[in-house]
Amino acid sequence: MMNKSFKVKLHADGVNSLLLKSTLSVGDYVLYTPSTTSYVIDKLETGYKEEQTINPSELNLWRVLKINDDNTIELVSEYVSSKSISFGGQTGYLNFIGCLNKLAKQYENSNYTIGSRYLGYNGQTEYITDTSKFITTAPWTSSTLDNSNESQGGGDILYTDDYNQLLTALGTRAAYKVETNTATYYWMASRYYRYASSSSYFWYCRRITSSGEFHNLNLFYYNNGSFGSDSYGNSLRPIVILKSGLKYVGDGSLDSPIKILS
Repeated sequence: MMNKSFKVKLHADGVNSLLLKSTLSVGDYVLYTPSTTSYVIDKLETGYKEEQTINPSELNLWRVLKINDDNTIELVSEYVSSKSISFGGQTGYLNFIGCLNKLAKQYENSNYTIGSRYLGYNGQTEYITDTSKFITTAPWTSSTLDNSNESQGGGDILYTDDYNQLLTALGTRAAYKVETNTATYYWMASRYYRYASSSSYFWYCRRITSSGEFHNLNLFYYNNGSFGSDSYGNSLRPIVILKSGLKYVGDGSLDSPIKILS
């Protein structure tokens, strides 16, 4: 589906013909524009060869992912960023979650939001500082099955809450790149360790494919006597958290998305 500009039709007094609302429903479409128009990502954080720049304000159509007990509302972008952001090597792996959360923060707007996080984040170690397991002897002899070694780089399964909720709330995990009708790959905040043999083991970061399934990308590895690294780029799909007590108009459909009034 081609992305387009969305407007809510107002009467002369500025109030929508639909009743003023104080609550939203999971899956509702919401008009929301981040305040930041440009943000530069330091290459020292991503492990990629150069700086990269995003335009958070390009994402202006969102969906209600969750409604929390404190009445704050989590929105996930309907589309993903036009720019693919690359991570590379051991540095990219160590900083992956923290950098994604820092990027998600650029999609906030203080008039409406109280916070943000990146899709899939559920308490993982943001910046891994314990590198004692990145050695020439396999640190673990099985691939990631749980979260027990997560803080040392052993991967996690904490992403599953958001991964499952996407399907519940939106009916699909697949997403289009903004301003296109092309489904594309986007990062998910989760790491994965793969054990192949005592001389071959790998550290991956996770993404969601164009068909909506999770997939692992190898950033750093030990194989047949030496370490190696790769870099990969994928689009971004952040989550922002709306303040409680806001007022809205609109019915939440694609044709009449919710407009935030205050």
